[in-house]
This record gives sequence, C-alpha cells and structure tokens, in this order.
Amino acid sequence: MGFIEELAALGGLAEARNFVVPWQDIERELGIGVPSDYVEYVGHFGPGGWSNYLGVLIPGVADSSSELVHQSKSLNELLTQHPIIREQQPFPIFPEPEGLLRWGNCATAETFHWRVDGNAPDSWSTVVLGDTKEEVYEFQGPMTEFLVKLFDRRIEIPFMTQVPKRTDTRFMPGEGSPLSPRFRIEPLGYFAS
Repeated sequence: MGFIEELAALGGLAEARNFVVPWQDIERELGIGVPSDYVEYVGHFGPGGWSNYLGVLIPGVADSSSELVHQSKSLNELLTQHPIIREQQPFPIFPEPEGLLRWGNCATAETFHWRVDGNAPDSWSTVVLGDTKEEVYEFQGPMTEFLVKLFDRRIEIPFMTQVPKRTDTRFMPGEGSPLSPRFRIEPLGYFAS
C-alpha cells in the first residue's frame, strides 16, 4: 500500500476527489516544480484539513490562507519588509538556496516545509518549525510518508504535543475550486512596525 492509500484509509476518504490543478501554471508561478507525491495528494484530497489540526496548502484555490503560491509569496514579502523576522528563521526561505517552501500549517503554530536543496523535488526533505528557532525537526522522506508516520505516531517531534491519535485522525474535505478567480497578492501592511 502506498502512502496516499494509507492516508486515504487513515482519513476516511477512500474515493479520490479528483481535484484538478493547472500544474504548469502553478510551477511557473512558483518558479520550481513540486514533489510528485504532493501532486498525487492534491489530486486525491484537494482542499480540506486533518482533524481541525493540520492543513496542507493547495495550489489554485481562492482562499489565500490555504493557497500554496500565495503563502510562499506573502512570506517572502513579509521577510523582505521585516529583516528582523528574517534573522530569526533557522533556514533560508525559498527561493534562496537551501530555502524552505511551506506546504502546511498546524493549529498549534507549527509549520511544515520542503527544504528546496537543489536536488530533484522528489528528494526534498520535510522540515517542521515550531515557535522558536531551536524547535526544528527534519524528516528525510516524502511529505505523504511524513504525514502517515506523524498520524500513526511512528515519528515523534518533541515540540508537537497535540498530534491527534490515529483513531481520531480524519480528513475533512473543504470547499475550493482551481477554477475560482485568482487573487492578487496584497501588500502586508498590517505587519508594519
């Protein structure tokens, strides 16, 4: 059984949602390709979240808080406007070399990223960042394997204390369509000091 199938069984979503994304457009906007397991994940699950705990960013949806490209661009804008915040990051941020590209968020403030290390996207590791510069965990393997092992408690991340038990983990489909009108990247004026 592959990791998508394990996640589908774990989350109670055996039937794929067949969420279609214009991958060439998304990758052109990002300036880089994405891992193949992520493409497969997006097609099977589409928008939604895991037990009100973890959300995977989905490209092309109208909700900017859940959209992959928007989150990448807005984070870069924030770090450009506020170098002090940038200095607090334990890794560079994509598109810098070895930079992190966020793919998910957690209700308890942790964020999930690929480490874009110059190798092919399918070899990128997953990096989890906590509240402090010291709270860093790196997983060598695809995003979908990371999710299966996290929810199945086969990996432990010391600063993640509220991971749902396997029996409590469910995927809750969300609304969204890649055919929705695209949003503009608005200036992040509310972060002004």
